[in-house]
Amino acid sequence: ALSTFILFSLVRLTHEHRQMRFVNSLVAMGQMALSIYILHVILGLGVIEEVGSKELGAYSIHFSFLYALGFSALMLLFSVVWKRFYHQGPFEYLMRRISSTEVK
Repeated sequence: ALSTFILFSLVRLTHEHRQMRFVNSLVAMGQMALSIYILHVILGLGVIEEVGSKELGAYSIHFSFLYALGFSALMLLFSVVWKRFYHQGPFEYLMRRISSTEVK
């Protein structure tokens, strides 16, 4: 029930406050969900695995929260900059190209 409430609230927020810069940034980020998901696996977890001295799951909740918050901010910035130049995210574009290919 809580997730439904949060989702409903965010959808309502985007419709009521569409002209706000932060809302537009969240919309851009949402339109690139596949790319951000793939990048979180490659970059987010890959960086921790290569640089970190601990195994995944051994980090404190404080570190994990701050890392996730920083990664989210980075992805928000990435999505805003990317959407200025391209209509779709990189992996969204690839999926659209792959799925729209005609089969002979």
